[in-house]
Amino acid sequence: MKNRIVVIDFETLYYNCIYSSIAHAISNLKDPFFSYTQSWDGNNYCFHDGSERGTISFDLSEHILSGAAREETSMRIKWYPNYKAISLYEGAPTKIKFLAQNETLEYLYDEKDGIVQPMATVAFWNDGNEIYTNDDNQLFIANGGEYIVNIAVSHEELKEYWKKEYDLKHEELAAIDYIFAHFKENKKIKFKDISIINKHCDGYNECLESLSELGIHIE
Repeated sequence: MKNRIVVIDFETLYYNCIYSSIAHAISNLKDPFFSYTQSWDGNNYCFHDGSERGTISFDLSEHILSGAAREETSMRIKWYPNYKAISLYEGAPTKIKFLAQNETLEYLYDEKDGIVQPMATVAFWNDGNEIYTNDDNQLFIANGGEYIVNIAVSHEELKEYWKKEYDLKHEELAAIDYIFAHFKENKKIKFKDISIINKHCDGYNECLESLSELGIHIE
């Protein structure tokens, strides 16, 4: 029986992932070592958070998303290799399963007992403007959904979350808001307007690479 896990709509979650990635890009300026923890490949948002990793795939034209994550410490790892990750989407619409099979789960391959296959411990998807999983909230968080719950919040809560996570200062927050607003409005961004991004930063290249994955190119 599917369970509604968060009160958030498709568009809000999509833009929350965009905002998170921009915050991540700005944080790379001072700490490029963790640049691998968030990335985009097309409309697939990938994340690493401690022992948890996952992907959310957005089909903007169909207004659907599928997400999956693997918690390396989850007891569900023992299900594999005699389990198919797509089974986590039981009860989901056919088009969601197609998106999961062809996009989301492609980022979660791992090896167990000599067999390489997609390995996930939780999955979720949208049905209209609501997001569901086949787990209750406690199981969802315990088996890989904690990061999703953390970012599936209001915009102001998300800003506060990343402010604390990345120890962001006022100038960094202002740059994130500037880039995010210009992204939403499809406006050009110029270096002169965000001087915080410069070649003197340790993670200058990592920052620009993270932004370029979103199609953001600073002039």
